[in-house]
This record gives sequence, C-alpha cells and structure tokens, in this order.
Amino acid sequence: AKRFMKELHTHTKLPVYACDERLTTHEAKCLYRDLQQENKRIKLSIDSVAAKIILESWLENTTINATD
Repeated sequence: AKRFMKELHTHTKLPVYACDERLTTHEAKCLYRDLQQENKRIKLSIDSVAAKIILESWLENTTINATD
C-alpha cells in the first residue's frame, strides 16, 4: 500500500493520505442492514457504503486537525 501511495503521489503531485479501513466493511454492513430495513428499494453495495464511511472519516479528521 505504501508503494502504491508513493507512486500515486509521484504521478499526480497531489497529497496522498492513508486510512485504516479494517472496520469499515463491518460498519458498512451494519449501516446497509439498517438502510435496507428502512427502505427495501435502496440498492447499495457494501463497498460503496464503506467508501462513504472512509471519506466521511477523512473529512472529519481533516476538519478537526485544521482547526487545532
């Protein structure tokens, strides 16, 4: 993962951040189950919900660190 991050940074010249995503699939499955119970027509993939959780976590941490 670190090698990929370095290569991505080299090619894009943009900052690249790491994220611990080990628990996001479990959290996404729980959220997915809750959403399914609320509305049976919702069609979401676990991966898309996990990606949403990762992005929200990153944005939350970035905002907190920016105000410190």
